[in-house]
Amino acid sequence: MAIIEKLNVIIQRDKSMEKELFVIEKKVWGNDRLYPDCETSTFFTQVHGTKVITETLEGVLRSKGFTFNVRPRQI
Repeated sequence: MAIIEKLNVIIQRDKSMEKELFVIEKKVWGNDRLYPDCETSTFFTQVHGTKVITETLEGVLRSKGFTFNVRPRQI
C-alpha cells in the first residue's frame, strides 16, 4: 500500500483527530523546510517515513482539511 493511501486510511478512520498541525519553519541550504512541532504532525512524518513535512505530504494533509500553524522560532 502506498504511503498516500495509508495516510488517507488513517485520516478517514480517526475523524476526531486534531486538524491544526504545528510546525517549525527552517532554512536548510537555502530551502524552506517544515519540521513537525506537535504529536500529530510528528505522527504523519513518521508514517510518511521522513523527518520533514514534504510538499506531497503537505498537499495531502491540506486536501483533507488540515491547517499548518508555523510557530515562531525561539532564540
